Amino acid sequence: MEDKKILTLLLGSPRIGGNTEKIADALAEGAAEKGYEARKVHLAALTLKGCLDCRKCWSTGKPCIQNDDMDQVYPEI
Repeated sequence: MEDKKILTLLLGSPRIGGNTEKIADALAEGAAEKGYEARKVHLAALTLKGCLDCRKCWSTGKPCIQNDDMDQVYPEI
């Protein structure tokens, strides 16, 4: 059994349906023709905090200590 191929498209534009999303949709369509499952992540719709450079992720091997929506994105990437 072959592993499913997944293409994750990270969209940073706040404009839903704008040029960035149109390009992402075209990429997703082309990827689907090649057997990929395409997943779009609208980053502007999420609450994302910047890195604090606390290095907890490096020293503990655990995810970021920031309490934001990045926890939803990590599994996709």
